[in-house]
Amino acid sequence: MQKYYPHFLTRLASLLKGNTINDALLAKLNYYLRKERFEILSFRIEEKEYIPAFETWIKQTDDHLLHSRWLFWNYYDCPDDRLIHVDDNGTDEETLTSDIRKDAFKKIWSQFGIQGVQTLLSQMEDIYMWGKFLANVLLETNHTEIANTLLQLNKLRILQGFLMPPQKRHSTSSTTIFLWISACKYTAPCREWMWLIGYQQKKKSKHTVLENR
Repeated sequence: MQKYYPHFLTRLASLLKGNTINDALLAKLNYYLRKERFEILSFRIEEKEYIPAFETWIKQTDDHLLHSRWLFWNYYDCPDDRLIHVDDNGTDEETLTSDIRKDAFKKIWSQFGIQGVQTLLSQMEDIYMWGKFLANVLLETNHTEIANTLLQLNKLRILQGFLMPPQKRHSTSSTTIFLWISACKYTAPCREWMWLIGYQQKKKSKHTVLENR
């Protein structure tokens, strides 16, 4: 960073104007810019002279429809200003991060419905924890639609977490989704897919044993 002066970085942001850049790439760039700004404010305050330059870049790369899209790039990293001094006020960082994302997710769902959520799902890293987050923030009436989207995107680790939180493991909606998965024509030759089918078969076997007693 020492090679470039803040005013040079600020002027450089003007190059984005008039250029056609993929929305997903812009959103990812926006996340990394926010991450760098967050780290300066949190740990490298001696570099604060760069903050105006990063804020200019952030403004240029913001998604003007899904304003909070950047919150859903990295599950384990949330460069939100509300978390900068979280250690100083005794707030639990994990809880606050979850609350921030839940609020943003609900607003996106309310404003854009499944189309907005599909955009978030497409950029999420395929990990179990995102599935747990989705299971806790979505109403069960929307679970089948989300499961369908996750299958289409081949986000099977997210789907695993989505279907398997302890409080939802034996819910009616999860059972319905498992039955639907078994009947659908999707194929995915990976261990996550085999896990899903195996779990469904195990549940059927358990019910059969109970019924025969």
